[in-house]
Amino acid sequence: MKHNDPMGGIIMRHKALALSGSVCLIMVLALLLFTPALAKSNPSADKIEIQIYSNPFGHTTYVLSFALAEIVNKNSTRVHMTCVESKGSSANILYMQKNPAARKYTMVLANPFAVTQAAKADPPFKKPFTGLKAVSMIANNCAFLLTTNPEIKRIEDLAGKSLGLGPRGITIEYVPRFILQYGYGIFDDLGRVSYSSFDGIKNALIDGTIDAGLQSSAMWGEEEYKTWVPIPTTEEVLSTKKCYLVDIKEEAYKRAREKSGYPIYFLKAKAMAFGKSAAFGGNRMWWSNSWWVHESMDDDVVSEICSIVYEHAKEFGTYHATGRGITPKTLPDVAVPEADFHPAAARFFKGKGLKVGR
Repeated sequence: MKHNDPMGGIIMRHKALALSGSVCLIMVLALLLFTPALAKSNPSADKIEIQIYSNPFGHTTYVLSFALAEIVNKNSTRVHMTCVESKGSSANILYMQKNPAARKYTMVLANPFAVTQAAKADPPFKKPFTGLKAVSMIANNCAFLLTTNPEIKRIEDLAGKSLGLGPRGITIEYVPRFILQYGYGIFDDLGRVSYSSFDGIKNALIDGTIDAGLQSSAMWGEEEYKTWVPIPTTEEVLSTKKCYLVDIKEEAYKRAREKSGYPIYFLKAKAMAFGKSAAFGGNRMWWSNSWWVHESMDDDVVSEICSIVYEHAKEFGTYHATGRGITPKTLPDVAVPEADFHPAAARFFKGKGLKVGR
C-alpha cells in the first residue's frame, strides 16, 4: 500500500537542487574557460573598422585592395580592414558623398580624374563633392592609341579618320578626348568617333572598322621609363594585327591639363615588342589608380596604414603580378600635387625622404 513520505520528498528535492547547481557550476566554469578562445576567434574586436571599396571581383585593383586588407589585418593591433566589391571609382566616390557617417571609416579605390569629376560636379556627379585625399598608389594602368594603318604616324594624321574611345562619361573617354580637344585642337576634325569597351575597340581594330583606337597596359618600375605589359584585349590585337603607336607629345598633356582643369599626366614606357608588332614605348595616359580617404579620417589611422604598407610593400606582388609596382619608393607616386594627399600620408612619406605627388 502506498503512503506519503514527506522526508523522502524533501531529500529528493535537495538532490535535484544539488544536481541542478552542479550543472550550472559546470556551465559557468566552461564559459570562463572558453571565453578567451572566443575572444581570440574575433581578432577585429575593439579595433577601428575600415571598409575598402574597390572594383568588381577579380579586377586587378580588387585583388590588390583585398591584399591591403589582409596585410593590414595581419600586422595592425589597432585597425581592421574589409575589402568590399563595388563598381569602381565613380561609384565609390558617390557612396562617400551619400553616406557622411561612413566617411571617417572608409577607404576607396579611385583615380585623380574621378576625384576631380566629383569636385566639379561633372557627370555622373550632380553635386560637388570634395574632401577626398590620396593615401597611396595601387597600380599604374595607362592607355595609348593604336592603329593598324602604317600611314598614321602622328595625332595630326587622325583628321578625318575613325577613332574608338572608351564609354562616354568615364576616364577612358574623358582623358583622350581632352588631349585631342585641348592638347591638339583636332577633336572636331576627326571622322566618326565610337565609344566602347577595350574589348569592343579591340574587335573594331582587328575587323578594320576603325582607323585607330584606345588600348591599355599595366606599368611598373621605379625608373623613368617603365616596364609594361598589355592587358589581355590589347595583347590579342597586338598578336592578331601588326599595330603602330600613335604617340602623344609631352606638351599636349600639359596643354590638356591646363585648359581642362583635370589632372592629365603621362608615364613613359620602355620600347617593348608584343605579338606581330614592332617594339614601341611612348607617353602613356596615366590613370594613376590609388587609395583615397576622406580628410576626416584620423591622422593616426592613416599613419598606421601607410607604415604597414611601406614595411610590407613587397608582399603585394604575391597577390597579383601588377602588385610588383608597389614598392616603398613608388607609394607616394600619384598624379596629384602634394596638397591633395591626406596630411598624415604626406608627412609619413616625406619623413622617409620620398617625393610626394607631382
